Amino acid sequence: MERNEIVNALLRTLFVFPAFVFIVYPTRSNLILFFCLIILFSLLGLYIFLRGLKTFFVSKEYLIIHRPFLSREIFHTNQIQKVLFFYEGRYKYKVMKVVYNNSDNEFSFMYSNSKLNEFVKKLKGVGIDTENLIG
Repeated sequence: MERNEIVNALLRTLFVFPAFVFIVYPTRSNLILFFCLIILFSLLGLYIFLRGLKTFFVSKEYLIIHRPFLSREIFHTNQIQKVLFFYEGRYKYKVMKVVYNNSDNEFSFMYSNSKLNEFVKKLKGVGIDTENLIG
């Protein structure tokens, strides 16, 4: 896991903060509701943070995308049709799209271009068709 991936995951949790302020602050007079909402928004922020962190494992049989404390995405390499890397959104964040048994799964890919090229070489080494539109 790289440092910029952790920073990006933390920045994604900031989207919870405005809702937290506008919903939780007016309920400060009701302590039970106030603390329940604090716990709810804390868990939501933790979930968003953990969804942002991921590690990728490639072997001859599997491509595994592991998120800490959350479920793993396991793909059989012989059933992967293609893996695409491209920019998406207004802020041009990197996305990895796995085309697997006629379904598409997209994952944010917050690694540097050198790590991306290294990962593409690993994928090609196990026989997975890749298309790198990032560089």
